[in-house]
Amino acid sequence: VIDQQDPTHVILSSRDGLWVTFKGGASWETAGGLMFTATFVPRVLIDPANGSHAFACTEMNIWETSDGGRTWQHLYIDTSYWKLRRLELDPHQ
Repeated sequence: VIDQQDPTHVILSSRDGLWVTFKGGASWETAGGLMFTATFVPRVLIDPANGSHAFACTEMNIWETSDGGRTWQHLYIDTSYWKLRRLELDPHQ
């Protein structure tokens, strides 16, 4: 996902986890350190009004960052009976 306000900031989901660049892809770092390494992250959203604010979901969790993807905080959602596959931002919130 490319930050709409800063195209050099990208958060990338791959089979190997979540990656972030602040240099247009010249260098990459693991997003959240080793937390997302080898974890499938099907959806990542960057807030179009604030590129430092983003969300990511795994099958069982939703995560939030306020520093562009360097660190992440878990948002508690009870997913005991279902798996997450989609995440969307409400443009009116």
